[in-house]
Amino acid sequence: MALPAFAYGGWWLEDSGTANLVGTRPFSGEWIQPEGIEILARVAPSIAFAALAVWLLPLAARRLGWWTLLATSWAVAAVWAWVLTLARGPMDFLRPLLRDDDYLTALPQPDMFGFLQAFTDNLLGYATHVQGHPPGLVVLLSGADSVGLAHPVVVAVMYVVIGTSAIIAAAVTVRVLADDEHLARKMLPAAVLAPAAVWIATSPDAFFAGVLAWGVALLAVASARAARGEGPQRWWWGALGAGVLLGLCPFLSYGLLPMGLVVVAVVWVTRAWRVFFLVGGLVVVQALLWAAAGFWIVDGIAATANAWELDMASVRPYWYFLFANLVVLATVVGPATLASLPLARRLGAPTSLFIGFAVAAAIAGSALGWMRGEVERIWLPLTPWILLACAVVGWRRIWLATQATVAIGAATLIESPW
Repeated sequence: MALPAFAYGGWWLEDSGTANLVGTRPFSGEWIQPEGIEILARVAPSIAFAALAVWLLPLAARRLGWWTLLATSWAVAAVWAWVLTLARGPMDFLRPLLRDDDYLTALPQPDMFGFLQAFTDNLLGYATHVQGHPPGLVVLLSGADSVGLAHPVVVAVMYVVIGTSAIIAAAVTVRVLADDEHLARKMLPAAVLAPAAVWIATSPDAFFAGVLAWGVALLAVASARAARGEGPQRWWWGALGAGVLLGLCPFLSYGLLPMGLVVVAVVWVTRAWRVFFLVGGLVVVQALLWAAAGFWIVDGIAATANAWELDMASVRPYWYFLFANLVVLATVVGPATLASLPLARRLGAPTSLFIGFAVAAAIAGSALGWMRGEVERIWLPLTPWILLACAVVGWRRIWLATQATVAIGAATLIESPW
């Protein structure tokens, strides 16, 4: 009932001239008008794939070896995200990257140091998504462009592959910290089919989600080994990888700073202080390297805040989105997750902590008022950790079917900008 209520409330606010809200209130985008046989033909691949996945994923979760299961789940998640875009056309997964407000508009950048040094001064001259983020992704895409890999198809595949891997990273993290492979197996099927897949293809925030998730996963691996008393030769590589990825996060999205709260769950469980100090040091070193290259993150945040004040998002009603954002998040994680959350404490300390910190980060982000809409993509880095709750309902096919149904409905009825 909450979703229709917020949809109607948003319509009333906009119709009365109170505010200019996102198009499909509370989601971003435009409503798609179903067109009979044509829409059925477009939805048919999603329905067929979902039916096959609902049947086979529980069997895979029970019978496949651990690494084979991870590879299979990753592949299914990536294909599922792409298949959902077919409801709007065979090449729709490229559409978000070709918009005039996306990152590719900032390419090429032949003078990277000059770009970084002038980034905050020239911020208002860039496309909307570049204005709203640090320069990290532009730098990475510029590197790809220098070797001919910044083609929209390549970038789209990268977003989807890395974005869907976040679910795998969350499963690896839980298996390592909770020492419970069965729990990780139980969460994978419903997480793979979650409606979040609609926005993974194709949003740069999916890429951010993968970077954060694997940073946390590598930190968990290194910390668990250190907590067991294993020598540095057994955990230094994990700590090094975690430091690099987690240190990159603030330079991909300022929103990853509060979302990084999920890292606290690893600290809480393992108390592996040597690992944390090493990783923290690597994060600080990266910040200093970015500053030496010309970009100081504090100035970047201030410049982006100024750009946000000039954007229409700043005049959207705070109180509406304070709650509407959470309704959108509930839709993104799906009904299986919502049914599981009240019982998430049964999953034990590591898993329930990740869920709790992720939900807390979402609530805090909404309360701060900077996120007024568009959270279906902005909060993608939090969804893998909230989806851990799906282990409560496990691989029951009825819940997998509900996840897939909501995903197909969202992909079919909402023309998302991403």
